[in-house]
Amino acid sequence: CTDSEACEYDADATEDDGSCTYPGCTDTEALNYDSTAGCDDDSCEYPEPCDLTLVTLTQSTDLWPEEISWTITSGDGIVAESVDYSGGDSSGVFVTTICVADGCYQINMLDSFGDGWNGGVLTATWGDNTESYTIDEGSEATDYLGINTDDCGPVLGCTDSEACEYDADATEDD
Repeated sequence: CTDSEACEYDADATEDDGSCTYPGCTDTEALNYDSTAGCDDDSCEYPEPCDLTLVTLTQSTDLWPEEISWTITSGDGIVAESVDYSGGDSSGVFVTTICVADGCYQINMLDSFGDGWNGGVLTATWGDNTESYTIDEGSEATDYLGINTDDCGPVLGCTDSEACEYDADATEDD
């Protein structure tokens, strides 16, 4: 191997024999595992420990990934939000993980063009549970994600903080 960047570099070699492999993360438990790496370069990245519930969010995009966005919120604010899918393609699949407490979370889904996600789906997976979300048509939709709880859905009440009847626990205006 005559490439000085490769794992098998041989300074005495005068002709490359095609045996060069390159550094990368070789730990299969790492988030950035590289099956083609010939030697470990200490670049491995690991998920942060989760003492709560680890939820994997998988977003499959449609033909227009730049139109898709979403947020997941708790009573304390945004827990997770979509990444920029504009660099994807029609078969784009994006995966992220979040560590959350058991409870109810609101999912706000948006389509900037207003014609739905056209087959794009957000899937949440934790333990033996899987829930899927999409916008069939229109520009927005709201749904709920119950992590280890069956009591999840809209809380009706007044959501206008300026009104006398304001209900801080309300998730949907009645």
